[in-house]
Amino acid sequence: MDATVIRMSRVMPLAVGLLGLLVVGLCVPLLVVAADRFLVLAVVLGVVLAAVTYVCVRLLLTRSELRVGGHGVEVRGRRRRVVWTWEEVAAVGFLRFRGNEFLALRPAGAVKPRLRFFLYPTWSDQVNAVVLGRLDYLRLPRAEIQQAFGPYAGDRWTSDLPAA
Repeated sequence: MDATVIRMSRVMPLAVGLLGLLVVGLCVPLLVVAADRFLVLAVVLGVVLAAVTYVCVRLLLTRSELRVGGHGVEVRGRRRRVVWTWEEVAAVGFLRFRGNEFLALRPAGAVKPRLRFFLYPTWSDQVNAVVLGRLDYLRLPRAEIQQAFGPYAGDRWTSDLPAA
């Protein structure tokens, strides 16, 4: 059986990226004014604006997806790839937290949490799990997500993952 691909919605990264670039655009005149009077402030502001621009452009260009298959769960982004084999997964399923519903993965006891990402996926100390994405940001309905994980996750799958 081939891996099932679950694509992440691009709405949130696009909104954050575009909003950030708008803020950078509004701050450029401040940089020009500061360059005439306060050179150190202008340099600091220039570095901050360059960093924000870099992050925003990365958000605009990055497409994230989940792959679920016999190998485990894989998260792919533009330049990153994280894989949890099924032996490294204690539980995976839907998680309710602070009024939202997420798809989350709880690593097995000895497995260290993987990288922290901006937006999703990310490790959450509050729920002691890797938050793979908000359900309303995933492009598959809840039932299809459950069907994608069911054959591979077996008894690791739960439709109600406890928060901690």
